[in-house]
Amino acid sequence: ARRCLRSLLTKRPASPSPEMDYHNDVSFGEAVVQNDLEAVMHRCADDHWSLQQSSVTILQACEPTRSHANCKLQKGLLHGTTAVAVLTPTNDLGNQELLKELRHLRRTTHINIVNLLGVMLCNRTQIQLVLEWVSGSSLGEYVSWRRTSGSFANGL
Repeated sequence: ARRCLRSLLTKRPASPSPEMDYHNDVSFGEAVVQNDLEAVMHRCADDHWSLQQSSVTILQACEPTRSHANCKLQKGLLHGTTAVAVLTPTNDLGNQELLKELRHLRRTTHINIVNLLGVMLCNRTQIQLVLEWVSGSSLGEYVSWRRTSGSFANGL
């Protein structure tokens, strides 16, 4: 019995495939900087962030937001039940913005920050972020409204 236990404890795991080594060697941050969408999506799949296009139904398109000038915001439903915001890049710069945002949001949870629900590959060169839907206006619009109404005259 001891021999069997010892052989189990000293057995080395099989070496991973070269493809797995490549993705393990490339950090998520490096993949974002290099704009390597294959590595990014592989990491997202490993972290369970990857979504299929068919899992989100787009309901309405909204105007570009101030915080994402190179992206368009769309309201949709995730799996037909949960209201979500889908950020889609309108150009390569927007794709870089979303990759940077993905880099931060995938590990961030805070009551005042929208949650990342998933990532979709909309074509071979662009990603879409699926975020929780928050009704109302953005923080920038709120601050602008407070400034024009005079409520920040003495504060900000």
